[in-house]
Amino acid sequence: MKDAGKLREFLSRQVAIDTVGNGSGFKPARLLDFDGDPPDALEPNMAVALDRALALVSSVCVSAVTSRRPLPDNSLLLAATWSFGRCPIELQDEILKAAQAHLDAREHVFLENRSASTVILHGLGRIIKEEKRLERSIDLLLRHQPSKGNVPAALASLLSRPIATPEVLTEERVAKATEFVVALLAELRQN
Repeated sequence: MKDAGKLREFLSRQVAIDTVGNGSGFKPARLLDFDGDPPDALEPNMAVALDRALALVSSVCVSAVTSRRPLPDNSLLLAATWSFGRCPIELQDEILKAAQAHLDAREHVFLENRSASTVILHGLGRIIKEEKRLERSIDLLLRHQPSKGNVPAALASLLSRPIATPEVLTEERVAKATEFVVALLAELRQN
């Protein structure tokens, strides 16, 4: 997948969108929304092509885990995670496993490359949109100290982006999230 870097760059970039419709009101926007949906005006064959490319990215990444051979770099994971909720489910599950391995100080094939833990945690915050995975991801992050690198960023993304977030915010999760934020602010005050 030599073009993974180009795919990541394409998906992560912001483009100017005319929000008014007459050329006078441009606003920066991503090519996919937080749930991975493209603009309504996108030709259906383009979305199909994107899904094929993402399926190939997912296949290569999951094969790396199965064979226990690290990916050459983080490009494939970055491409997949910048597709937001469009990231294939099988890869979402593996990224969630990698995040758990990182936070529990265990090994995972996705964690072999430089800065991989950042890619995994930030990516986790971008790709999860389905309720059960969202519950697992939020619960995983809330079990760890706010000072654990990139956990606050991933948690902030999961609490603010997915449409399903309000559905999974039980009183217990809200209380734990509040405790997490209080602990984070205390840590920041000490530093």
